Amino acid sequence: MDGLVANQIVVFLEQVLLFDNPLTPEQSRFMGQVYNFAQSQNIEVSYLYLQVGLKAGDDSIVEPTIKLLGEIGRMKFVRPLYRTLEKFNRDIAVDTFEKHKNFYHPICRGLLEKDLFGDKGA
Repeated sequence: MDGLVANQIVVFLEQVLLFDNPLTPEQSRFMGQVYNFAQSQNIEVSYLYLQVGLKAGDDSIVEPTIKLLGEIGRMKFVRPLYRTLEKFNRDIAVDTFEKHKNFYHPICRGLLEKDLFGDKGA
């Protein structure tokens, strides 16, 4: 993806997320290695790539996802990541939320609780 600006990469990854058939775990890992998405310092790129990997069933994406969810609190990134992580593995999503919930703004935390636990909350 040499020569592409971050916004172009974001559009590309958004389109990959829309595929009817997700990538395989191997394809996801290969794409991350070749284009260095896994090490991207651009949050827009990394959060989309992590979603692509989770949707692909790529276990190697779980730890970077958990790490990122403990470092960012912006709902724009956190909520979609939790939703995708929950589809990948609900227990991991719940454990990650419990570990980091006090880091999040109360409004973000409340919406995540609603997403993960319904109206009952945590």
